[in-house]
Amino acid sequence: MNNDTLYEKDQIKITSLHSPEPGREEEIISTEDHELWIRDKNNEWSRYVIQRGILRELAETSERNPSGLANLLDKVNPSMLCAMQMENISLEDISAAVMEAYKNETDKFKRYRAEHPIS
Repeated sequence: MNNDTLYEKDQIKITSLHSPEPGREEEIISTEDHELWIRDKNNEWSRYVIQRGILRELAETSERNPSGLANLLDKVNPSMLCAMQMENISLEDISAAVMEAYKNETDKFKRYRAEHPIS
């Protein structure tokens, strides 16, 4: 798993936000915004931007109201649900992905704060 990857399993990956500019796709432009990647049958990745704070909202919704996750994903980007359906990715798979990604992000932040205490 790359340093910018918070979750990766099978057809789903969640990372920090990368540059959309050609030739700079590997450059992270935000660690507070994220991308949800879905791999299709041709092994091509499609990415969907998850704006600041939404990963947390997705994770919390997954935990307390899993049925509300579809509505929230539709608000973030309606194409995401279509891609999930086309690739036979379940809502439970996305739910597990966002919860694990948010946990990993929180753990990374806690480690950073322990290594860089405020004086």
